[in-house]
Amino acid sequence: MSNADQEAFWGSDAGDKWVAMQDQMDRLLQPVLDLVLVAANLPQGARVLDIGSGTGASVAAAASLVGPLGHVSGVDISDPMLALAKTRLQDHPNAANLKADAQIHPFMAQSFDAMISRFGIYSESRKTRDFMG
Repeated sequence: MSNADQEAFWGSDAGDKWVAMQDQMDRLLQPVLDLVLVAANLPQGARVLDIGSGTGASVAAAASLVGPLGHVSGVDISDPMLALAKTRLQDHPNAANLKADAQIHPFMAQSFDAMISRFGIYSESRKTRDFMG
C-alpha cells in the first residue's frame, strides 16, 4: 500500500473506528507499550519521537517518563487519531503531535535521543542520528 493509500485509509473509516475503540485498543496494546518503554529506557529530560503515535497513549506514557525537562513528539498520518490525541495530551505540556508521514518527513532540523513506536521500533540516540542521516 502506498503512503498516499495509507494516509487515505487511516484518515477515513479505519481511523474513526480506532478512535471509537480507543479504550479497548489501549488495553489490548498496553503489554506491547510496556515492553517498548522498558526497552527504550527513556531518561528524564530525553527528547523522543513516537512514530505512529495514534491516539496518544504512547506519547502520554513517554512524556510521563521523560518528565518536564524532556519532550515527546508524536507523529501520525491519521487526522481522526491526532484529534483525539490532542485532547488526551492536554495535561502533558511536554508533548506535541505532528501530522506527517514519518517515512518521508524531513526531521533533519530536529534531534531526538530516542525513537519509539508501540509496535516495537526503538533506537538509541547514536542509531537515531544514523537513521536520520
